[in-house]
Amino acid sequence: DNSHNILIKVFENERNSLSFDIPTNKKNITAQEIDYKVRNYL
Repeated sequence: DNSHNILIKVFENERNSLSFDIPTNKKNITAQEIDYKVRNYL
């Protein structure tokens, strides 16, 4: 099992307002996939 988490930090006005993990089991993940998952989370 190659599952791992990618830490996402959201900044607003130069301050970290939110942090969360996105789970994935892919070795390489694209920016588009991260964008899609972050938008679904928010």
